[in-house]
Amino acid sequence: MASWASTRWGRSVIFSVVACMVGGSVVAVNEGWMPWQSESEGQLHVRVGSLPVGKIGDVTVRGPEGMTEHVSRTSTLAGVKPGRYTITAGRVRGTDHDLYPPTVEQTATVPAGGRASVTADYNRGTFRRRPTRN
Repeated sequence: MASWASTRWGRSVIFSVVACMVGGSVVAVNEGWMPWQSESEGQLHVRVGSLPVGKIGDVTVRGPEGMTEHVSRTSTLAGVKPGRYTITAGRVRGTDHDLYPPTVEQTATVPAGGRASVTADYNRGTFRRRPTRN
């Protein structure tokens, strides 16, 4: 069985539940969802890489029609409008230093029905020691 649902961004998704019955008893249930994407919409893959263990990225994606999305881990944004996207990677706070990616701002163009990719790689970034307070 499948049904439609809407995400908080107003995007439609297909939600399905599949059950297997043997001898009148349910033996397996599989639930899932997948984004529904029209032919004119695309995908934007944002890779957030090389972070220290336990840290999450600070990446903001801005696109057509005022779309803003915050990404902390590698993600694929499906069902996005075709057009130009600005991806801004912020600092990751550490105990005694902050980590900045080498490229703070990037752009990507998502074609209609296509896919674009960007990477915020903190491995090649710089460390800036925060001043200590006495």
